[in-house]
Amino acid sequence: HAYGIPIRASSTEGDCLTLAGPQLDRTAADYFSRLVTTWRNAVYGGLSPATSVVHELCSRFGDALSPRSAALARSTAA
Repeated sequence: HAYGIPIRASSTEGDCLTLAGPQLDRTAADYFSRLVTTWRNAVYGGLSPATSVVHELCSRFGDALSPRSAALARSTAA
């Protein structure tokens, strides 16, 4: 919601990446891509991520995708 991305209940992970790309700055987009890739590998590929990867994704979540970051991305794009 903070980024105004029209993700629907039927959106696939790939749809989410495509929709989010233009709305996110490079750092947030890279983080989101890594998060979604890790999710897909775990859920569909049965590949459990390393504990260090999970910890890193969790620790970076707030900074990478916070509403503050969204407002900053919008202001620099204008």
